Amino acid sequence: MELISASDLAVGHRGRVLARGISLSLRAGETLCLLGPNGAGKTTIFRTLLGLIPPLGGEVALGGEPLDRLTRAERARRLAYVPQSLAAPFAYPAREFVLQGRTAHLGLFAAPGPADRAAAEAALATMGIAHLGPEPVTRLSGGQRQLVLIARALAQAAPALLLDEPAASLDFGNRERLLARLEALAGQGLGLVVSTHEPAHALRLADHVLTVDAAGRIASGPPAELLTPEHLSALYDLAPETMARALGQAG
Repeated sequence: MELISASDLAVGHRGRVLARGISLSLRAGETLCLLGPNGAGKTTIFRTLLGLIPPLGGEVALGGEPLDRLTRAERARRLAYVPQSLAAPFAYPAREFVLQGRTAHLGLFAAPGPADRAAAEAALATMGIAHLGPEPVTRLSGGQRQLVLIARALAQAAPALLLDEPAASLDFGNRERLLARLEALAGQGLGLVVSTHEPAHALRLADHVLTVDAAGRIASGPPAELLTPEHLSALYDLAPETMARALGQAG
């Protein structure tokens, strides 16, 4: 079954289309990478897939059901979102922050129970950060915060995750640890949609690639076809040699 699908999707704001003709499909264990320059519409695509803004054409489905027929809780049980950075105004312990991912499984005014707390602890362990459970999230490093964000999404127990530039602002070591975690999650059967500005990361992670250029033109296909110096140089308006170096193909 397709965890996420979109057919002839058009996205934008206030009736202004940023990109159209978007078709995609994500199944369990697959990773779809989304690339494009700033302002091209990547965030708008994410917001449309999440149901935060309506499509301007076409349809989105989660688990085979049209998105607009699902309640907010049903959407959250099928698709979890990992933002670029952790915005926590209070110094929640990491395990309490991760526990917030269980909200979609709780009734109105219901408090988390033992099963919810066990799910939160399991998510921390899956990300290799169980030892950070009692630590205030405001004191964590950037890399640790990103892992906590993903743990919160895992606690949500949705079969698919949308990750918005998850490696942004991380140093080399934390990027490598994060990419390894994402590979492991896909290997465990989760479906991942990852927005990235790093072609090399997409080359490592992606089963499928979707690109959107500054004019809103869409291209989709396997990494071998789209993660090439020729395609990426047109996408980012850079010389092919520059893109070859970014992909580690330069001698």
